[in-house]
Amino acid sequence: MYVPRNTSAGLRANFYLAATWAWLGFRLVELKVLRPLVRNHALASSGSRSVSSTGSTTSTQTRQRANRATVDPTQARFQIRKFSDGSCGAEVSGVNLSDMTRAQHRTITRALEENSVLVFQGQTTLGPRRQIGLSQRWGDIVSSRFLPQLPDFPEVTMVTEEELDTQLVFNRWHHQHSCNSIPVHYTFMLARELPEPGLQTWFADMCAAFDALSDGLKQVLSSLNVVHSTARMAQLSSRGAHQSDGPAMADQPCPDAEVVIQEAVGGVEVAHPVVIVHPGSGRRALYINELFTVRFEGWSAEESQPLLAFLFQHSTQARFVTKVHWREGMLVMWDHLRAMHLTRCGGGSEDVRAAPCLMHCTHVAAGPLAGAHGASSSA
Repeated sequence: MYVPRNTSAGLRANFYLAATWAWLGFRLVELKVLRPLVRNHALASSGSRSVSSTGSTTSTQTRQRANRATVDPTQARFQIRKFSDGSCGAEVSGVNLSDMTRAQHRTITRALEENSVLVFQGQTTLGPRRQIGLSQRWGDIVSSRFLPQLPDFPEVTMVTEEELDTQLVFNRWHHQHSCNSIPVHYTFMLARELPEPGLQTWFADMCAAFDALSDGLKQVLSSLNVVHSTARMAQLSSRGAHQSDGPAMADQPCPDAEVVIQEAVGGVEVAHPVVIVHPGSGRRALYINELFTVRFEGWSAEESQPLLAFLFQHSTQARFVTKVHWREGMLVMWDHLRAMHLTRCGGGSEDVRAAPCLMHCTHVAAGPLAGAHGASSSA
C-alpha cells in the first residue's frame, strides 16, 4: 500500500520499517559474529584444548562426552544372583575384593544378611595382607584354635590336605568357635589350591530351619540355653568322624584323633541361647551343632540327646542345605549366626593326603549372642 511521505501516518510507517530492518540486522550480526566470538573466548579461557599422553589434542567437549560414555566395567557387571538350590546362598560377580568400594561393601553386607553365604569367583589377586584388610572391614579378626597359622600372617589360618584328612572338624556340622564365649560371626575362605577329587562345603540355613518348626516347639526352644564344649569334639574324634554321602554321620577311624583330643582337654563349657536373634536382620536362628553342642543348660546329656538329635536331623534336611563346589581363586564368605557348615573332599573315600590342598581362612568375631528370650551367651 502506498503511504504519502509527508503525512504523519507515513512517517510512522517508515519508522517501524526502519526499526524492523535494524532488529533483523542486529540478530544476523549476533548469530554470525558475536556468538562464535563469545564461545571461542570461553573455550580459550577454560583451557578448552589439552594434550594427551600421545601428544594429540582433544577438545573439552569431546572429553566430557567420552567421560559420560565410559563406565567402570567392574561396576557395570556388579550383580548378585541367588542360588537355585537350598534356601541360602548367592553368587556375587563383577567385584574385585582387593579393591572394593564403600558402596560395594554396603551392598555386600546387605546381601550377606539376606543370603547367609556369598560366593566370589576369580579373586586371585587377594593375597594374605589384602584378605586380612578385607575381613577387618567387617570386624575384629580372631584366629582359629585348631588350625595352623600362615607364617608372617597369624591372622590367616590354613586348611591343607592334612587337616582335611582328619575328617573331623570339617565333616561335622558346626558353627566356627561356638565353644567360645565370643564365637565367630563371619568366615572368609579363599581357595589357593584344591585337591584333585574336588572340595565341597555344605551350608545349612538355620533361620529357615527355625521358621519351619511348630509354634509350640519354637516357644520351648526360645526359652532355653544350650551348652557348647570342646569335650564334644574330643568324644567324636575318639570314635571317628567320617562324613557319609548324607547328613547322617558314620563312625570310622580318625587318623589324628589323639592330637585333637589333646587340644580339647580342659575345654571350657559355654552356654549360648538355643535360638539367637541375628544382630543385622533381626531374624531368629537355631544355634546348635553336632561338633560342639553337649546338652541343654539345666538338663542332663541323656535328657538332651533325643531333642538335640531331632534338631540336628531337622536342620540338615536337603531343603535347608546349599552345596558350594570350590574352584581355585574362589572366595566364600558366610555368616555363622545364620548358617552352620561342613566341608567334604571328593566322594569321601579318596586319600586326600596325596592331593595337595591349601585354603586361606580369616574369621571375624561376633559379639555376645542375643537370645530370643532376651538373655545372651555366658561362660
